Amino acid sequence: PPPAPRPLPLLRGWGRESRLPGAMGPRSRRNRWHVEERAPAAANRIALAWLVWAAASVAAGDPKGVSAAPPAAAGLVEGGGAGGGGEVAERRGPRPRLQLVTFMNRMDRRFAYLQVSAEAHLLNPQIIGLGVVAWWPDGLGIKINALRQFVRTRVADDDILIFCDAFDVIVFGDEAEIVDRFQELEESSNHSLFFNAEMVCYPDLQAGSKCDENGTMEEPSQAAVEQTLADIRDWMHEGHKAKRRRTAGTSESTYVSGEFGAVAMYDATNLTMEHRSWLADQLKDIGAKLIFIETICSDENRIWREISAQRPVVAEATSEEKIRILEAFGRSILKLESAYEPISEKKLSWIKVVDGSQIAMNKIRGFLPSRIAQFLMNLNLDRRPFYLSRHGQSEYNRLGKIGGDSDLTEHGEEYATALAKWVQSNIKVGPDGSPQAARLWTSSMRRTINTARHISHEQIDRPNGSEWIQMRPKRFRNLDEIYAGLCDGMTYEEIAAQFPDEAKARKTDKFEYRYPRGESYTDLISRLEPMAHEMERQREPLLIVAHQAILRVIYCYMMDRPRETCYEVTIPLNTVIKLTPTATGCLEERFDIIPKRAGVELDPASH
Repeated sequence: PPPAPRPLPLLRGWGRESRLPGAMGPRSRRNRWHVEERAPAAANRIALAWLVWAAASVAAGDPKGVSAAPPAAAGLVEGGGAGGGGEVAERRGPRPRLQLVTFMNRMDRRFAYLQVSAEAHLLNPQIIGLGVVAWWPDGLGIKINALRQFVRTRVADDDILIFCDAFDVIVFGDEAEIVDRFQELEESSNHSLFFNAEMVCYPDLQAGSKCDENGTMEEPSQAAVEQTLADIRDWMHEGHKAKRRRTAGTSESTYVSGEFGAVAMYDATNLTMEHRSWLADQLKDIGAKLIFIETICSDENRIWREISAQRPVVAEATSEEKIRILEAFGRSILKLESAYEPISEKKLSWIKVVDGSQIAMNKIRGFLPSRIAQFLMNLNLDRRPFYLSRHGQSEYNRLGKIGGDSDLTEHGEEYATALAKWVQSNIKVGPDGSPQAARLWTSSMRRTINTARHISHEQIDRPNGSEWIQMRPKRFRNLDEIYAGLCDGMTYEEIAAQFPDEAKARKTDKFEYRYPRGESYTDLISRLEPMAHEMERQREPLLIVAHQAILRVIYCYMMDRPRETCYEVTIPLNTVIKLTPTATGCLEERFDIIPKRAGVELDPASH
């Protein structure tokens, strides 16, 4: 979270009171009425803001980030539109759309504050004015005319538009929250047009800053970075205080090996050696290892693909807008490159990944740092889908027993045959209908091996000229079902009768519960960690035929769900779950391979 800024009094109107040069007042008012005359009050909602007003409520301590209308909102335009101050029309029809716009002559790195915070709330800020010379104060008319043109061509009559003339704005509210507050303000004031201006600059989140009385930036500081590091220290010290121990013979508390494990990720550019050295000094006292991870991509085509994939606004833009947006990002990258100092400090621990294929390390020692390095070595940016399927119905499924290594029932064999046909037409072929390479994993148990045995393994030629055996089966013991120990092969009724304490303990906490001489879900997570690494390195579609508890853990990993909830995930029989990684998560699709049988319980038992 950003540091708590100084209060931001938002002043009414234009001119001296809002620190705009007095000579600009008449021009501002003249252009303002051009905008207002476009539509009656409430038919066209426009806010010109130098700071999203939600920021003021955060500064005032509102925990939600948006409170009732701030005092600045009293700076309303007289008359409320061409209607001359008439009543606001009753809201009807669909919910208005919120549009967020800023004006930039040229790309500035501080636009990231608006871009990142807006996208976190599912808003897509739009830029107007790139390449146009419109500096303050003479360029005000150009800005207003550009906004007016945008409104006329891109904004529907019932839309709400927030125009941020400063691109270092930060958004604190979701669309629904902002729209509701805006409509409340509009109804309470009988106006649809608001002008707000900030008195002081919001802190620069990269280096920290403040303004003098003339609005000139002075005394750069590390306020925001220091606040973030303070949050990390608080989290590690306070959140895990119970796991600290007093060292014998000293007055200092330290971490006891094996009791405390936490990872904090601080995401920033950290461009210079001086800044990285300063960070290391600041974090020396938290009792944790510090590792810098640097990723470098020299493939420009991949960079643009990633930018397009991660920003919906690019995908929705016209060809001309896409070129302008990508050029703006290019200028931003060049600006960062001009200050960038490659990480090479011998006294720091770091991992450097170049183009996803080269990796360099310095002072990487210990279990967790080594695992992080191994994980990074297996990452790739090819977004291939994963297909998850349980085995067909087994004899133990039919009898209500858990564990074991039973074979398929007749119904399970029916699913195995149908699965092979579905795989042939849905996994082995690409979007254009041509053969594509694919992989197949199973556990080492009979019911998964036999479920996948009808899948064919023909040879195909890959685009690079190499030969590929389609879905050559690979068997992993790591994918075997959770081991029920002394309860293996029993029904839950039998477990309750013979081990009542175990049945009670399992009911109390299914995630942490460990079967007597068996496993728990936490054990499964440790067992499946190498499989996660293997999955991350795959470059072809992958079908995993495994067991319910196993697929629950894999599903939670891929879908970024809390691991403590994995036992709640539904993984039914006769179903294939397709998970397609994207820039923002995984898309999930479920396919019923054979019809469900009415009144037939295929899988009464569940771990």
